[in-house]
Amino acid sequence: MRLRSISIILFLSVSLIKAQAQDTLKAKAKSISTELNVNLFQGSLSFNNALQQIKVRYFRTDDVAYRFGFIGSYNQYNNQTPTQNTQKTGTFGVNLGLEKHFKGTRRLSPYIGAELSFVAKWSKQVFDYGSSQRIIKGGWIEQTSGSYTQLGYFRYGANFVSGFDYYPAKNFFFGYEFTFQLYRKSYSDVDDGNGTIINGTLKGSSEFFIGPNLINGIRLGYIF
Repeated sequence: MRLRSISIILFLSVSLIKAQAQDTLKAKAKSISTELNVNLFQGSLSFNNALQQIKVRYFRTDDVAYRFGFIGSYNQYNNQTPTQNTQKTGTFGVNLGLEKHFKGTRRLSPYIGAELSFVAKWSKQVFDYGSSQRIIKGGWIEQTSGSYTQLGYFRYGANFVSGFDYYPAKNFFFGYEFTFQLYRKSYSDVDDGNGTIINGTLKGSSEFFIGPNLINGIRLGYIF
């Protein structure tokens, strides 16, 4: 009788441990997640990366996820003095990538990944003098200094990432991500509106970057 009781207790204990191990809180196949970036020291809330992209992940399996980032923005400023000065700029970009998640624990999901990134920005400025207009394409001119800002560009490259998701509750996680970037940015020529094309408005018409980039803040996300 005692042996039977001990056997039952052992069986129930093993079954409970096994059930708890299987009852993971982490994302599973076909899960879709999104996230924000929170900076506790600055009290700011933003999208998850430096480009302010909306980020979505789709888990093809329990340990493989597709990454998709999107940005689409448009800004217009109308200044009345000393003349009617309208400034416009827009940005469009996408990131496409893949993540590989490792075993971790019931709540912790470390991962590595890579993604391709494409971003384009355009700028335009219109001075309206009433009887005529001056239209600047490719940037904005500072009237006091004569220098150009908000330059248009096309940027492409790759990001290699490493990070983790931690699930304090089901369908909710926080984490951090480290990025190693490689990209090239080519700046647009600036048409100054007077028939002159200004090439290489910076120290050159393009720039190349390779190196690490820390996304400042904590990632907060949830699963749909």
